[in-house]
Parts: sequence; structure tokens; C-alpha cells
Amino acid sequence: MTRVPETSPPESHTTPQTHARTLAHLGERALAEVDLQSLINEAVATLARMLGTDYSEFQELLADGQTLVLLAGTGRLTTP
Repeated sequence: MTRVPETSPPESHTTPQTHARTLAHLGERALAEVDLQSLINEAVATLARMLGTDYSEFQELLADGQTLVLLAGTGRLTTP
């Protein structure tokens, strides 16, 4: 199983092959992981690194169709 190192620079994650390996890893984790929150946390952090973003979050849309609940986030959102 290939894992994207946490300390890798974003530039190393720009190839389609690396993206495919990273998403495959998350898929394997989704099939094996019992703790959904742990999987969501890893997915948010991995995708932020893969896309080279400073901030990423995962939200759930509640049944009312209007309310979003933050389930996981990484980085810091700054406003000008």
C-alpha cells in the first residue's frame, strides 16, 4: 500500500499517477476503516496536501437541506 508522506512538498503530488495512488489509498482505507471520523480526517488532510491548498474542510448537509455542519478541517482559513 502506497502512502503519501505528510512532509512531502505539494509539487510532488501533481502527477495523475500520484493522484490515482493517493485516491486508491483512501479507497482502501474506506473499506478497512471502522472509525469514520478518522477516515474523514485523513481524507481532508490528504486532499489538501495533494491539491496544494492551505485550507480544506469536510461538511455534512443536514436533512433540512439548509444547515452545514463542519466534520473535519485542516489548515487555517484567513480573511483579508
